[in-house]
Amino acid sequence: MSEPETPKAEPDRKAAKPPNPHPARRAAGQALMFLGAVLLFQSFRLACRPAGDAPVRAAAAETGAGAFTGEVPALEPGFVVDRAGALSPEAHAALTNEIAALEAATGGGQMGVAVFTTLSGIPVEDAALRIARTWQLGREGVDDGALLLLATEDREVRLEIGLGWEGAIPDARAGDVVRAITPDLKAGDWGAAAVEAVRQVRAAALGEPAPKRSAPAKKGKFPIGAWGMLSLIAGFIVWASTEPDGPGGRAPGPSRPPGGHVPPSRPWPSSRPSGGGFRGGGGGRFGGGGASGRF
Repeated sequence: MSEPETPKAEPDRKAAKPPNPHPARRAAGQALMFLGAVLLFQSFRLACRPAGDAPVRAAAAETGAGAFTGEVPALEPGFVVDRAGALSPEAHAALTNEIAALEAATGGGQMGVAVFTTLSGIPVEDAALRIARTWQLGREGVDDGALLLLATEDREVRLEIGLGWEGAIPDARAGDVVRAITPDLKAGDWGAAAVEAVRQVRAAALGEPAPKRSAPAKKGKFPIGAWGMLSLIAGFIVWASTEPDGPGGRAPGPSRPPGGHVPPSRPWPSSRPSGGGFRGGGGGRFGGGGASGRF
């Protein structure tokens, strides 16, 4: 009678997992995956976030508050009145700072900016002259003032020049300013157009040549979301290549990036910064000099 066969010992599948032979490469893969996840999150957040002035624009369109109907609104601190909601808080702050710099450089000259959705059929020259004379931009007796009027839906612009600046900024030079900001106006970048107009007026008032604008930075070929996807895929490939296949190992699979929590984005400003203490117009006079344009 034969003895029963002794069963062969099966390998212990619960054996301890061997140490990873490539810890640095594995850490690099995890870092790439984490970077990719952050970039994808930022891309999604930027795509879903509405523009900062969108609620203001929508409210103005619904109530008609953005239209100029002949009644001149009160001049606000910083000399910027945006009834169309066209300026973001950052653009509004940059513009008021540029206007303050013009006043300091010219020894008291003032420039205002008025933005409406429509002029309600009023000629842009008449609307600009009415606003400029009401606000009385510039110093009394010197009349060194200017006004930029934008009608975003009418696609009209007017640069009104005070009597004291008509020598330094004749109609031809005012037309150059309007033409210089037309590309920004066509692109709907109202803030950049207004800031550039203030810079051009300051240079002309000081007898300087028109400032040259720096070339815009070239945009990358890939958006942030594409870079995030590439980083995520590359990180996963590097991480998976370090996964051991010996006893106790496991097939590579998806992994959550370490530290999956992404810090919350900075809250969007809820109020616009003012341009400092309100001084109001000084009493400057306007005689109709300047230039108009359509975009």
